[in-house]
Amino acid sequence: MKLKKKQIYSLISSFFILLIGIILLSFKDLISNANSLFYYIMYFYAVIKLIEYFITKEDGDYENILVAMVSVIAGTAGIVFHFSNTPIVLSITLVSWVSALAIIKLIKVDYLMDRKNKMWYAEIITLGIFVLIGILTSINLYFSASVQTLMLGFFFLTMGIVEMIYPLIDSFAIKAKKE
Repeated sequence: MKLKKKQIYSLISSFFILLIGIILLSFKDLISNANSLFYYIMYFYAVIKLIEYFITKEDGDYENILVAMVSVIAGTAGIVFHFSNTPIVLSITLVSWVSALAIIKLIKVDYLMDRKNKMWYAEIITLGIFVLIGILTSINLYFSASVQTLMLGFFFLTMGIVEMIYPLIDSFAIKAKKE
């Protein structure tokens, strides 16, 4: 199985997300403000996706630029509405961000893959797992800062793992199309 340039960069960006999750889980007691950290992570994620977009630019594939825009909006919304009840703002921001990413990924999967292909089902299952984890994480953000950091660390860890699966599924889909 040979990975294309786009898939390699996608694996690298998902590794950074995985690393963010590991850092949050490892230093949950040292991080005092999970709310602000989440919004900065959104900006960092936007930068990663923007770089990935310009490096792996393909005609008709706007997923990374759309994800970058949604991440900037989520980061900005969190900072703008930071004055109100922060756990609920954090929760709503996370659920909105996950929903927007799910829509973007669903459109891409539906556009690029044939529904009769078995890899389409794998993409839909991983997308469902991503949405489920995002919703479950947002529900549990009403506790102390260390629990919020732990939940966000868990979310980014699993998101990194799920994001690592996407390029591999794409590689198998391309291989199956050729055969």
